[in-house]
Amino acid sequence: MPLSSKGVQGVKDVLNGFVNDGAPGLVFSAVDKAGNTLVEYAAGTVGVESKEEMNKDNTVFWIASCTKLVTAIAALQLVEQGKISLDDAEFVKKITPEIKEKKVYADGVTPADQEKDVTVRMLLSHTAGFAYGFIDPRIPQDGSIEGRGGDKNDILNGRLVNQPGSMWEYGTNLDWAGIIVERVSGQTLGGYFAEHIFAPLGISADGASMFPSQNNLAHMHQRGPDGQLKEREHLFNGPFSVTSKDQQNAFFQSGGAGLYAKPKEYVKILGAILNDGTSPTTGKQILKETVDLMWENQIPDQYVTTSLI
Repeated sequence: MPLSSKGVQGVKDVLNGFVNDGAPGLVFSAVDKAGNTLVEYAAGTVGVESKEEMNKDNTVFWIASCTKLVTAIAALQLVEQGKISLDDAEFVKKITPEIKEKKVYADGVTPADQEKDVTVRMLLSHTAGFAYGFIDPRIPQDGSIEGRGGDKNDILNGRLVNQPGSMWEYGTNLDWAGIIVERVSGQTLGGYFAEHIFAPLGISADGASMFPSQNNLAHMHQRGPDGQLKEREHLFNGPFSVTSKDQQNAFFQSGGAGLYAKPKEYVKILGAILNDGTSPTTGKQILKETVDLMWENQIPDQYVTTSLI
């Protein structure tokens, strides 16, 4: 059901408030399960040092962990086809033998054997035992995001810090799920997304991609010691140096954080999930029965969880 004009203006007022309070700019898009655009709005500029205005049709953002939803959809598609098992640990051992060899560093120092075997369900629900080095001090690294430079070894060499199936912790689990999608499908992750998710939903090639054009890219910022926002080098800039198809195929395409997208294109994915896995605009179905799993709690009540902070 469309929003009233008063409701739309109320949303825009809130968004303008963020810009007035110091955010350089933003693009907002909201749809419903029928494919109706409820609100689509842009305010501010692409960077604090730029005069280029945010554009609801053209501005591209690094969507970081919003990539994880797309990777989960890809994995669930292959579950529906019988090519991936959610709960068969032997399947994970076969497809990603690197995981079965890993030790668990619960204290950050002492290696221990895995008490349970990792499953795809654990990977999709962040309960497999992997973490992010920029969050968890038990992982020795330089503070950068794993996989940003296109080296798959950032993920393959990553350690377990929790016993599989014992607790929830945000981490590289969906990167591993993306690797499984690649190995099962025989496609790069970005290629799989484009063919099996983006094309059926009517998402354009420049609307969501692992290798974006920099022409319409929103700038990256961080706060300085004085609390003020300043522009900085893009945090996930490895894809910017990729210029050929061969380089794309060799570059690690991160299932956890690799996508760039326009908000108005990304919400087409959300609209399909809201509509039981079928695009309300193209009529194409990207998920069938497994879409229901996306609305169910996959974390047992007794699990310990860790904060993102």
